[in-house]
Amino acid sequence: MRYLVVLGLILISTVLFTSAGKKYKCGPIVKKHNCECKAKSAGQLKLEDGKLLMCDGSDYKPLQFEMPTPKNSRANPAYSCKEIMEEDSAADDGIYWLTFKSDPSVFPVYCDMSNGGWTMIFKAVSGAKESAFNTFNSGETLAENDMSALDVTNQHLGDYKSRIILKWAEFAASEAKVVLYEDGSAVKKLFFDATGTDKLNWFSKDKLKEPLPWENVKSEEQNSFSIQGLTNRNFFINRSYGGCPADDGWLCITSTPCEWEKRYGVNAVLYSTLATHTNWNTEANVAKADVLAVFLR
Repeated sequence: MRYLVVLGLILISTVLFTSAGKKYKCGPIVKKHNCECKAKSAGQLKLEDGKLLMCDGSDYKPLQFEMPTPKNSRANPAYSCKEIMEEDSAADDGIYWLTFKSDPSVFPVYCDMSNGGWTMIFKAVSGAKESAFNTFNSGETLAENDMSALDVTNQHLGDYKSRIILKWAEFAASEAKVVLYEDGSAVKKLFFDATGTDKLNWFSKDKLKEPLPWENVKSEEQNSFSIQGLTNRNFFINRSYGGCPADDGWLCITSTPCEWEKRYGVNAVLYSTLATHTNWNTEANVAKADVLAVFLR
C-alpha cells in the first residue's frame, strides 16, 4: 500500500511540475488559489506550501493518506491504534488498518496518536440528516471506507461509524472519550471509564472521569445523561426541563421542538461555554460545534 501512495504522489507531482508556466483554470489540479472551493468543485486538488489540498465542497483540506509503518498496513493490520502506538512511539496521527481476531477482514480507522493512541469509532456532524443515536445504535457501519470521512474535523461529508461499535465487547476498550471540534480544534473533551461497558452505557455520569469538561457536571442532578437522551435530543447531558424557556444543561444534539434549538437547526451539536451548565436560551453561553467524535483505547 505504501508503494501505491508514493506512486500517487509522484504522479501528482509530475503533473504539477511539468505544467509549470501554464495558466491554471478551475480543474482537477490548480497551482494557485485562483478559484473558489464550492460544492461543484469538490475533489479539486491544489498544491500550497508543499502540501496537497483537496476541495471538500466548502474548504480546501489536506489530503489524508494511509500511514504505512513497518508494523501496520492493509496486509499486516493491528487490533487497535493503542497497539500500534505501543509498537511505534513515533507513529503520527492518520489513517491505519485494523482487524478483529474473529474476522480476518481489514478496515481503515483514524488514529489520534498525538494523545496516546486513540481509535476514532464515530463522528456526528452538526446538521446531519440522521439523528446521531439512530446512526450510533444501528446494526450498520457508515462511510467506513471513505477516507474523507476519516478526517476527524471534516464536517461537510456527514456522519461516520466504524464496525468497532458493532463489536464493542471484542474491542474491549478500557477508556472512551468524546471530543467536540470547532474550526478543526478541540474545544471540549469528555473522558469515560469504558471497562466492561456496552456500546451505549459507557456514556453516563458514573463513568465520567477527570478532567471534567464542566466543573459541576458530576455534582448536579440531571434528567438526562445518555446517548439516546430525551425527546430525540442525543448525546444529551441536561440538568432540568422547565418548559422551553427554562431548559438548561451542558451538551445536546438538537431535535428542534424548542425555540432555542431552532436557532441552530436539527442535529446541531450544542454545548455550554461556561464552566457549568447554562440555560439553553442564553445564546451568549451556548456554542455550536462542527463535529462530535467518539474515540476508544
